[in-house]
Amino acid sequence: MSAEDNGASNNTLHPDGTAPETGRIVIKYGGNAMQDQAVKRLVVEDIVYMKKTGLEPVVVHGGGPAVSEQMEKEGVEPEFVHGQRKTDEETLEIAEKVLSGKVNKELVRLVNEMGEKAVGISGKDGRMIRAHKLEKEIESGDTVKMVDLGRVGEVYEVDTTLIESLLDEDFIPIISPICTGEDDNDFNVNADMLAGEVASNIDADSLVYLTNVNGIREREDDPDSRIKSLQAEEAASLIGTVVQGGMIPKVESAVKAVNAGVDTVRIIDGTAAHSLKKSFEGNRDVGTVIYSTDEGERA
Repeated sequence: MSAEDNGASNNTLHPDGTAPETGRIVIKYGGNAMQDQAVKRLVVEDIVYMKKTGLEPVVVHGGGPAVSEQMEKEGVEPEFVHGQRKTDEETLEIAEKVLSGKVNKELVRLVNEMGEKAVGISGKDGRMIRAHKLEKEIESGDTVKMVDLGRVGEVYEVDTTLIESLLDEDFIPIISPICTGEDDNDFNVNADMLAGEVASNIDADSLVYLTNVNGIREREDDPDSRIKSLQAEEAASLIGTVVQGGMIPKVESAVKAVNAGVDTVRIIDGTAAHSLKKSFEGNRDVGTVIYSTDEGERA
C-alpha cells in the first residue's frame, strides 16, 4: 500500500516511501556540513520545514572543525584515534566553549529567526546524559590494543525527561554533546554515538546523519559507488573495510539504533542543498538507508 493509499504523508525516511503522518526524527548535524553559513541556513530551513509538517525534530550537533579551528587559535594540536578526537582537560574546555557556547546558540538563533522555537541544551542539563570513560579497542595488525582517548565518554544512561518536556511544549531541542560523567566530571561524547542513543531512548521513528559525503560508498573516492540501502547486519559487516575513519561511529551507532527499534537510519550529504528535505520526499537518490533485518528487502 502506498503512502497516498493509507493516508500517510510523503514526508518520510523510509526507503519504500511509507511513513506515519507524524514522527520523531533525530538529526545529527555536524562536521563539514556546518562550515558554510549558506548551507547551514538551508539545513535549518529543512528542520523548520519538518516541524511545520507535523514531525518532531530533535537535533544533536557536533562541530569538530570549529573545535579544531579554535584549538589551532589557542596553539593546541588536535589528535584523532579511530575517527574520534582525543580529549584532555584543555581540549574539553575548548570543546565545551565552542560546542555549547557558540555552535549550539547559532543553531538556536537560526531556528528562532525562521519562526519556530528552539532551546539549546547540552547533555549536562538536567543530568540528561550520563557517561563514563570510553574504553576504545583498535586492531593493529594481528593484535588488539586499548587506546586512551582522555575525557571522551560513552553513554550509559539517558534521562529523556527534559527532551520530552521540550517536545510537549512544541520546542525543537538542540543538544550539544558535552555530558556529565559518572565521576561528576564532564565528558565529550561523540555526537554520532550520542544521536543514536537519544534516538533509541525517545523511541524515534528515524535517525538522520548529515555529513559531507553522499552516503556509504563501496569506494571512498567514488561518489557513484554509493550504497543505496543496507540491512543493519550488512552495514555492521562493512566496518573496518568499506566503512573507515569518521564514518565508523556513524555506522556503529546506526546499527545499534536500528537494533534498538529505530525504524530507519539515513546517512546523507548535508552540504547538498535541501538534502534533508529531499530525503523526506521519498527521493531515493539521497544517501544510504540502514534498516532492520525484520523489515524485509528494501529497494
